[in-house]
Amino acid sequence: MSKTGVGVLKDASGSFVHCDSTKAELLNKYFSSVFTIDNNSIPSINRHTSSKINNIMFTSDMVYRKLSKLKTSTSAGPDGLRASFLKNVAYSLACPLSMLFTISFELSSLPDVWCVALVSPILKKGLSSEVSNYKPISLTCIICKIMESIIKDQVMSYLLENKLISKHQHGFLSRHSTCSQLLECVNDWSLALNSRHSIDVIYTVNQKKTWQFIFEYNFV
Repeated sequence: MSKTGVGVLKDASGSFVHCDSTKAELLNKYFSSVFTIDNNSIPSINRHTSSKINNIMFTSDMVYRKLSKLKTSTSAGPDGLRASFLKNVAYSLACPLSMLFTISFELSSLPDVWCVALVSPILKKGLSSEVSNYKPISLTCIICKIMESIIKDQVMSYLLENKLISKHQHGFLSRHSTCSQLLECVNDWSLALNSRHSIDVIYTVNQKKTWQFIFEYNFV
């Protein structure tokens, strides 16, 4: 549940539901219906470099830095371990966690509790009684997220060093965002306008997996 809780919801028949367990079932049914089902298909990748990531390292220093930078406001996951506790004992936990991460990675196995998430429904917009107006937020174990972060850092470093990520990629990169993407677009449009080139800008929105064209501008 969210911090403020979930109020009365409407079911498929339009009736209002007050029972917490029934509300949870309604939300669970809706969230499950919009999930993407994994087809177990791995896309082929054309290699642009002969170098490979030979190994992922989990040193005590890496773990300690991640633990010491935890935000104490971060909510605990299914294991109940809070960020404030992990941060306070970072020095003592760094070594045993580095060993645990290494063994888990080598065996391709994780503790069962790390594979569990606490799902909280958060209202996006609109009527709070409409189930479709909620989005699920998954709270997973902080320790598992630290392991993921260490792996991500090394994979990202490999991708950037070998120029496997386009310079036009703005999402999920450090010091890149929708703002930097918009700035780059505006700059390109301004240069084109100054050179008296035409530009077509198409805005799209994804509604229930259907792409719809909203506006089209033509600058001459």
